[in-house]
Amino acid sequence: MTHFELVALRCPACGGDLEYVAGAPIASCPYCDARVAVVGTEVAARSVDGSTYRMQSFEVGPDRFVQAFLQFLSEGDYTPADVFELVKVRQNTGLFAATYLWTGTARVSWSASAGFERTESYVTTRTVTRNGQTVQEPTTSTRTVTDWRPVSGDLLHDYRLVGLASDGVPDEVAGLVRSIEGLPPVDQLAMVDPENTRGYAIEPFRDPPSKAFSRSAEGTLAEALEARVKAAIPGDTSKDIHVSHSRTNESVVRLLRPIWLAIYQYEGRSYAFALDGHTGTRSEGTRPEDTALRERVEALKKKLRIAHFVAIITGILSFFVAFLVGPVVVGAIWYAYTRGLKTELSLEQDRIDLAASARKAALEDAQRRATMRGPSRTNSP
Repeated sequence: MTHFELVALRCPACGGDLEYVAGAPIASCPYCDARVAVVGTEVAARSVDGSTYRMQSFEVGPDRFVQAFLQFLSEGDYTPADVFELVKVRQNTGLFAATYLWTGTARVSWSASAGFERTESYVTTRTVTRNGQTVQEPTTSTRTVTDWRPVSGDLLHDYRLVGLASDGVPDEVAGLVRSIEGLPPVDQLAMVDPENTRGYAIEPFRDPPSKAFSRSAEGTLAEALEARVKAAIPGDTSKDIHVSHSRTNESVVRLLRPIWLAIYQYEGRSYAFALDGHTGTRSEGTRPEDTALRERVEALKKKLRIAHFVAIITGILSFFVAFLVGPVVVGAIWYAYTRGLKTELSLEQDRIDLAASARKAALEDAQRRATMRGPSRTNSP
């Protein structure tokens, strides 16, 4: 049976708990990015059954991460022009995020009201004048009605879920870690190899599987089951859906998922960006935004939509009052008003374009000079 040792150490800078595979001479704190020398330090180690751990290795290097981070900062319609000047990177780390991977089968029982739509004919009467006389004339029309009937059933749903086992990954980028996109079956995931963890921070497994499931996987499973049930309900529509389930044949492994994580600040507010460290094809993040500019643009667009609607309604109504003169007057007023709005909107768009040009120039400069500090993977000497 495969075993390896996990080393526990407290960060002297922020007090956070560090946990990493034995063998690395330096540990990186995933909370404050401090470097802690391990060689010659009294540490607590525990032997771990490697069969309950799996990992994905880092295949994406720090240079590629820096380029992805810089590109991310340069994007966004309302990203401030001075983002490269004022951003302060607080943490820039290659991190093995601690997650649980559950696989199993959910036995689902459900009940609902299924609606079956049909078209029916009905007869109404209307008053008409025939040969100078007022008469009641029957008229046949159709309408769609829904017949409801109770239904129920059972189904099986095979699931694979990933949940966070700790709190070192910010909520803004947690979806990257919890995603099963591109995640191979458990038997194709590698066992933990200390050589592949050297120099990267390893997040501790703080929560037991049951707590982690309730916190970050239960909702995902419930949504998937509800979608399966809705697809199984016969008829054209449904309501009063009730779903219950039990989990069977479940297995859980501790999975170390590699991500490059940047936590940074802009004008005192914190943001995060993360890149999948295994493939480099997925990323998530938040970036600063010029909210005043966005609100002005949205307000102008809303005024334009309202102006178009009011002009159409007013033009139609004025036609009956002043014939052709009414719509002409309304059209002239609408043109003058919307022309001013469009001019304002064009000026705001110019501001957006100027900010984009400034960010592009700053991006090219940052890429050339590599002014941002590279992410902290510590290599063995």
